Amino acid sequence: MQVKTTLHAILVVLVLPAALAAQKRGLEYDRDADFSSYEKYDWIEQKKRPPGSPLAVGGALDTKIRNAIDAQLASQGFGQAMDGKPDFLVSFDGAMEQVTNIESSRFHVAPHVSWVAEGDSSSYRKGTLIISISDAASGKRVWSAWTQEKVKNPNKNDQQINRAVRKLLSKFPPQK
Repeated sequence: MQVKTTLHAILVVLVLPAALAAQKRGLEYDRDADFSSYEKYDWIEQKKRPPGSPLAVGGALDTKIRNAIDAQLASQGFGQAMDGKPDFLVSFDGAMEQVTNIESSRFHVAPHVSWVAEGDSSSYRKGTLIISISDAASGKRVWSAWTQEKVKNPNKNDQQINRAVRKLLSKFPPQK
């Protein structure tokens, strides 16, 4: 019985961190905001980013994310304000970083008996995307969602961007 419990604990220790590292999300919103009046949106002018940044305004990644957000909002029934009178304002920000994991493990199987796994390292790119929505009348941020994911292929990331945007905006407007 002790060996079975120990093996179960070892599996949890090995599998859980990998599952949690794969994708992280968060959501915040103003519980007093009236989201029911939101129909039309416009973009908040993006802040300038350093030259060479993967998210440089007007760059390929910036355009892909903006297009994904436009498409998702349209599929949810929201339209861009062509008359210059939006109900809400949309912005996004993000980052990409190189992550290196170094792992080694020591497991105690029984008193005075332990098993040591060799160290291993892996390196990957992690992307963070934050989508924020502000009330157009007050300028106050009323909704914000974020995700962190392992970037599978930085050169072919359209599907991953679309999926991340869809999952984030599926929580907008929030259900009270």
